[in-house]
Amino acid sequence: MQDSSELQSAGHVDPQNQSQTFVKVYKSGSVGRSLDISRFSSYHELREELAQMFGIEGKLEDPLRSGWQLVFVDRENDVLLLGDDPWESFVNNVWYIKILSPEDIQKMGEQAGESLALSTGQRLNGTGAESQDIVSGPPSIGSLEY
Repeated sequence: MQDSSELQSAGHVDPQNQSQTFVKVYKSGSVGRSLDISRFSSYHELREELAQMFGIEGKLEDPLRSGWQLVFVDRENDVLLLGDDPWESFVNNVWYIKILSPEDIQKMGEQAGESLALSTGQRLNGTGAESQDIVSGPPSIGSLEY
């Protein structure tokens, strides 16, 4: 039987740190899945695996053309574009990943527009008790909740 130092030196994952390398991946209309990001060494490899995992091959390579976008939420609850940070920084800070369809992005844009209008102090459409002045912080990019 090998001791734990031999297993680590052989490239095996330490069971105590194993949960830190698994992240959840969510896509609207699909069941969330866990993914071991330590299996990958680049964003390109990760994108290919995610596309295959969710049956959207060819849609994640060129977000401008396809309209699909990958974002991740870091441990500080910030939403960031996948690929903007150096790979090692991403691996150390990712909490979960979201695959956004063109429809998801459109909804987020509409929500951001509504938030912007509300943050400038405009009234909500409605009458009586429903109509009120809204003062809020910076506009949100929309909800990532599914």
